Amino acid sequence: MKPLILVADDERFFRKIVLQILNEKYEIREAVNGCDVIEQARLWRPKLVIMDLAMPDCNGLEAIRKIRNERLSCKILACTVHVAPHYRDSALACGADAFLPKKMIFSQLQPLVDKLCA
Repeated sequence: MKPLILVADDERFFRKIVLQILNEKYEIREAVNGCDVIEQARLWRPKLVIMDLAMPDCNGLEAIRKIRNERLSCKILACTVHVAPHYRDSALACGADAFLPKKMIFSQLQPLVDKLCA
């Protein structure tokens, strides 16, 4: 059975890229905003959540805090198009396990996900 990954991003294009990169080794589910990812994390108990930081309704930082407050056992990989250090620092301070700028998705997503899901 493949480990379950929940990809939370309001951009369908990004979710499809992640699916193409990871679908051979992982089962992928999708969430479209922060509220959706919290509900799905409760329901599916994924091994890993790949979380965009800029989403409508409930942004990624808020969703990370809520997932951590509920003590859900998933790892969280924060992703964003923003590369300023304070985005990484904020995500890690909220409880993300790792941070990956979206521009590095093709070269670094697979090995980082493999490490987080080991």
